[in-house]
Amino acid sequence: MSIDDRTLCVDYHAWISQQQADLHELRSAINPSFPDDQTLVGLITKSLSHYHDYIVKRAEGAKADAPALFAPKWNSTFENAHLWLGGCRPTQYFRLLYAICGHEVESRLQEHLEGLRIGALGELSCEQLTRVSEFQCRTVAEEDRLTKKMVRLQEEVSDQPMALVASEKVDISESDLDSLIDRHARSLGHVMVEADMLRFNALKELVEQILTPRQAVDFLIAAKQLHSRIHEWGMRRDHQRGRE
Repeated sequence: MSIDDRTLCVDYHAWISQQQADLHELRSAINPSFPDDQTLVGLITKSLSHYHDYIVKRAEGAKADAPALFAPKWNSTFENAHLWLGGCRPTQYFRLLYAICGHEVESRLQEHLEGLRIGALGELSCEQLTRVSEFQCRTVAEEDRLTKKMVRLQEEVSDQPMALVASEKVDISESDLDSLIDRHARSLGHVMVEADMLRFNALKELVEQILTPRQAVDFLIAAKQLHSRIHEWGMRRDHQRGRE
């Protein structure tokens, strides 16, 4: 593992620890009592700030070694198999929101029919659902735009000058080849940084602009738990199969 890889790995594990600390604080805020919205907003802002700090570190890491972030060694093979440009698809936030919302309504349908309050994410209004749907469409369009960028970069590997070098049609020094690959890696890094910002902005708009503070806290808890458990499940699976 190179020095850059070790640095990226340390940043990742520091991020995981921060996620766990944020998750504990968010859970404590809603259980057993219900604090005022101002308190919840403060916790939401704090959590988003930690996320933003992490993607800034990732952007620095991308300058040093972007390819290392597209299939990180510190992830499980299961996690890496589902990465989109180095992370989750931003639209997964919407799928998670719909899944939780539907589950809460279904699991407490009788209370809903009787007009009683149910879980916060089961109380999304028609206006909120419309805004979520419109935002999802915009996010899908941005995902498609970045996916096309990535496709072009992948296709470049088979284009000139790399193809000519591989077929030994062109003589090139090792330093020139390194420069060629480094330039391609920087382009990969630019796309990953854009993807990270799309992920961050999608989450930020959902929890700050569309959901209520209580709904936003519930959603952040669910998102952090899902990320943590997928990592744990994937690592256990790799261990069972002798992958270290």
